[in-house]
Formats: sequence, structure tokens, C-alpha cells
Amino acid sequence: MLIDVLQARLSPGKRFEFDEFYNLNNDILDIHNAKFVNPVEVKGNYYFNNKTVFVNAKIIYTIEFLCDRCAEKVNRTYKIDLCERFVKTQEDDAYLYDKDIINPQKAIEDNIILSLPIEKLCSPDCKGLCKICGTNLNKSKCDCDSEITVKPDNPFQILQNLELGGANNGSTKGKGLKIKKR
Repeated sequence: MLIDVLQARLSPGKRFEFDEFYNLNNDILDIHNAKFVNPVEVKGNYYFNNKTVFVNAKIIYTIEFLCDRCAEKVNRTYKIDLCERFVKTQEDDAYLYDKDIINPQKAIEDNIILSLPIEKLCSPDCKGLCKICGTNLNKSKCDCDSEITVKPDNPFQILQNLELGGANNGSTKGKGLKIKKR
């Protein structure tokens, strides 16, 4: 889980390979209603140059999520690049390390979060659920009339019954709010 960069610091420019597995906490995926299926693999290299450790790797992870259109469970594997810098003193675009030890977990988590798609689908042509009966249209067809539109509940519906009165200049002097009778 931790990478000892002492040898890299003693040999500037020389690349050192690594292949590690990380058991990341599913909490980072909560906002996406997803979870890791297995440990996250991080495979790549690192090198030291001018007080900075550069880490270049591939992150390979599989997550389980519900399709945003049909609500079916989906397992999807992603492969993303990790190109990060680690420094001993704080910089805006780099992660910190201390005593020749790098813990890349935060960088890995950040890159995974940034790589997740906004819309998670089982397939690009997912038909979703019928708006009327809820049938998964990828699996079967329903007999509902597709022309029918379902109006969502509108909590502001009652405001249509208000009659706003007032002077022509926009003030409300002399008149107040009235409720229209239907």
C-alpha cells in the first residue's frame, strides 16, 4: 500500500516499477450509488527528479452500480491513467509525501472519482423503464400507450390559485393577495 521511494531518490531519473492492489472504501462511491467489486489494481512506475516523485500508472477497477435508466445491476471495469506528482512541501497541484514514503491512496481515490461517468448506463442504447407501468423496456414490451404523458406532482400547484394585486408601479398598497375561487 505504501511506496518506499528512497532508492528512487538516490537514483534520480531511474524508473521503478510497482503493481499493487488497494482495498478502497466504498464510501468514496456513495454519491454514485456504486461499490467496488474487487480490490483496485494500480500498476506503473515512479521516479525521482528535482525534489519531486512522479508516479505514472494505470488504475484498473470494477464497480457495481444500478443503471440510471432501467435500474438493473451492472458491473463495469474501468482503466484510467494516473499521472501525479508527490512533493515534501505543499504545492497546489501535488500530493505530499514524508520520510521517503508515498501513500498514493488519496491520489487513486481522487482519480477514480473524477473518472466516473455522470450518467451510468447498462448500455448506450438502454431503453429504460416504461413511465406508466415500470416494465424494463430492454427485456420486454408493454401495452401502455406511449403517447400518454405522466405529469409529476407539483408542490407549487396551489400558487396558481393566487391572484396578485397591487398598483401599476409594482407596490402592493391598497390591495393584497387574493385566492381565486375555482
